Amino acid sequence: MSCSAETKSFRSLAVEDSQSGDTATEESWAGRSEFDGGSERSSPIEDSRASSHAVTEDGSSVLPDDVMCGRDRWIHSHPGNRRFRHLINEYRERYQSAKYREHKTSMTTEIVNTVKRHGGRFLKLEGSFWREVDQSCAHEKVSHALRSAKDPNKAKPKRTRNVPIRPPSDEEERFFQILLADQQVI
Repeated sequence: MSCSAETKSFRSLAVEDSQSGDTATEESWAGRSEFDGGSERSSPIEDSRASSHAVTEDGSSVLPDDVMCGRDRWIHSHPGNRRFRHLINEYRERYQSAKYREHKTSMTTEIVNTVKRHGGRFLKLEGSFWREVDQSCAHEKVSHALRSAKDPNKAKPKRTRNVPIRPPSDEEERFFQILLADQQVI
């Protein structure tokens, strides 16, 4: 089942409350000033480029706590997505080293519930409106983000060029000698 096929209007979805969340997770999501200057829950995003897309199907605005699915630059910089990436980085190592699927599913559920507990929704653009995706699609987004998260401290391997070295042809050698002579004249 794909995320795009399973979306629901956020009117029909109730924000689910979970029993208890990870303290570090709660603090990172609640500590908004670290990410977006302490924006209020009730204010819509103010990116003028996004204004035509930042409306849900009932006419309300996309809010700073919402996690938006997509690859646009303004989506990447949206406060809810920045907090979401921070949560993913907190769980990344534990998730990637977990041996059992149940542990991974539990971590995914914790992240989804943390976002929802703080008033966030997982939204996907459909046509000209943002719609809240169902629980399984939200889990899919979180688990994909956890699987593909990279260690920020790991050094990137240097790229090597595999260009075979061959001796220059006679024509290339003559051309090089002419260029070298011209440079020496200058």
